[in-house]
Formats: sequence, structure tokens, C-alpha cells
Amino acid sequence: MKQLAVLTGCAVLLLGLAGCQDIGAEQAELLKKKPQQTPKLHVQPQELQNLKTLANSALERAKKAALKNTWWDPGSIWLLQQFLELRPDPELQKLTEAWVGRFSHHELAFMINPKAERMELPQDPGRGIEKLFVYIKSPFGKPQKRAVKFITSYVSTKEYNYVLTHQLMTIVWADQTALKLPAKVVDRKQELLKQIATEQAADNGPSDLYTERAVILLMYDKPSLSDAVLWIKRIVKDQESDGSWSARSYTLEYDNEKITVGGPGKFASQHSTALSMLALGAFLENF
Repeated sequence: MKQLAVLTGCAVLLLGLAGCQDIGAEQAELLKKKPQQTPKLHVQPQELQNLKTLANSALERAKKAALKNTWWDPGSIWLLQQFLELRPDPELQKLTEAWVGRFSHHELAFMINPKAERMELPQDPGRGIEKLFVYIKSPFGKPQKRAVKFITSYVSTKEYNYVLTHQLMTIVWADQTALKLPAKVVDRKQELLKQIATEQAADNGPSDLYTERAVILLMYDKPSLSDAVLWIKRIVKDQESDGSWSARSYTLEYDNEKITVGGPGKFASQHSTALSMLALGAFLENF
């Protein structure tokens, strides 16, 4: 039963987590090496305009797919909320508001509704994957002193891939939920962004992790136009014929524990679609 709870937490929490590559020790060692840099290419105005047209078209198809979905999770609704801040849409707004109401008693209700209650955090975060998810949920938890303690511990270590991106997101979520972090934790944000950008440069994509990094860099950093164009081209190309984005299984490793989760399916598709929509929306707004 405990393992089931861990897997459920994984499915609900990880931002856009629906498939990527194995993130074991071998890949971590590869990431420590200096990646082969992609040459910075000049983007012609017509090329940029054509890509914007493709991105807008992809978003229209994605919207239709999203409106047909019959099940969501708090993490995906949070992604749609961020998208709507960039590109308001009455139909998607109605969808998100309905699901905010449905999740009023969910442990992560505070993630998508500032009027909801913070979830109760355990005194001991536990070990392994269980510990990871307690740390990730901390920005939405109480007591707030414990939440700050857990986030501080989480972002203090050198991590990779999804564990890394969620180190950055705990800082973002803490800011969104008015959770005051120590300056040394907030200052880690730029270091984490730099590491995420390095990993992205070494990744040929596409995957949910690739899209997740693109979202983070487009939303919270200032990537070059040539980098952003490359990411969006790959994301658009990966869209399914029905307007959604699919996902692959992946291996998650933390605190000496490893599990394989995710893969094609209802949850994976909705999370991937919302994540990709946010990437496209951020690109269109920023460039």
C-alpha cells in the first residue's frame, strides 16, 4: 500500500511527468561532462513567423484535445492556469475552474486554489522516492516552518533531470504561495537554471523532460531566440494527430531508490499536452 501511495504521488505531482529517459548513475555521469554545444544560428524573420504560425495551429489542435479530456490532475490544471495567464481563453478557463472545484478536498488543492487549505506535512520526510515527493509537495504544505526546512534541504544537493527541474519548481511554487525562503535558497534559482540549460543543450528531445526544461527556461529564464526556436520546432513536430502529446515511461531515482513510472495513457497524455501548451504559449508571448 505504501508503494502504491508513492506511485500515486508521483503521478499527481511531477510537473509534466509522463515519460522520459532513464536518469540513473550512468546518465548522471554523462551530464557532468561538457555537452557538445549546438551552434547558435541566426533565425530569419520569415522562419520565425512560420514557426509562430505552426505553434498557433498546434495550440488550436491541443485546445480541442484538452476540451475533450474527461479526467485531469492538479498538476495539469496548474499548467493550464499558467497558460491562461499568458493566453486567456474562455473555454479553457471554464474547464480549469470546474476542476479547481472538483479538487477542493484534494491534498494539493492549495496548488491551484489560494483559498484552499495547505496540506499537513509529516515531521519526517522519509526516505527514497517517498522523501522526494514530500519535498516536492512542501511549497503547498504546513506548518510553513517545516515546509521551508524541507525545501532548503531539497535544493541543497546536486541533482539531475526531473529531480533538478523540481528543485527549481519548489522555489517557484514557494514564491507563488507566499512562502518566504531563506536568501541562500532563493539565490540557488540562477544556479539551477544554468544547470537546466546545460542539460537541455545536451538533449536532442523530444520527451516530457525536454518540454519541461523548455517551459522552465522560457518562463523563468531568458533563452536565446535560436535555442527557443529549436525547442519549439521539436515540440510541434512531436504533436499527435489528435492534437495531444503522448509520453513514455521513465526511471526516477532519488536518495538511493529507483522506480519506473509513467508511460502512455490518460494521465500521461493530459500532463504532456498541458505542458506542451505552456511551452508553446510562453514562446509565442516571449518572442
